[in-house]
Amino acid sequence: MKLLPSQDERDLASVLHALFLAECPTSLVRQLRDSEPRSMPDKLWTALAEAGVFGLLLPEEHGGAGGTLSDLGVFCVEAGRGLCPTVVHATLRRHSPSSCWVDRNSMPHGCLRCRPERFAPQHLCGAHTMPR
Repeated sequence: MKLLPSQDERDLASVLHALFLAECPTSLVRQLRDSEPRSMPDKLWTALAEAGVFGLLLPEEHGGAGGTLSDLGVFCVEAGRGLCPTVVHATLRRHSPSSCWVDRNSMPHGCLRCRPERFAPQHLCGAHTMPR
C-alpha cells in the first residue's frame, strides 16, 4: 500500500492548488451558490481545460495525460480544498475507471480506459459537462 504521494502527484497537487487559488476564490463560490440557475464560470472552465484536467485520465495515445486513480484522488483533494464546483468532479469522475460498474458482458459501459475512442477532443477542452 502506497502511503506517500510521488513527486509527480505532489507536482500535480501544486499545479491544481495554484489553479484553484487563482480561478476559484471564495467570492466566486458564494456567487455560484446564490445564483439561479447555477452555471459554470467560463473563465474557470477554460483554465481547467487549458491545464489538462479534463484529459487527466485519458490515455496518452488519445491525447490525455494517462493519469491514474491516484491522480484522480489528488484532483479530488485539491478541488475540495479549493471549493471547485461539483460539476467539474462529475465531469472528470464520470469518465474514470471507477465508473465501470456495469457488467462488461451484458451492456457497454463508458469509461476512458475501456472505451477511449468515445472521447473526442471536445472532452479534453471541456466542451462537454456532466449534469450535477
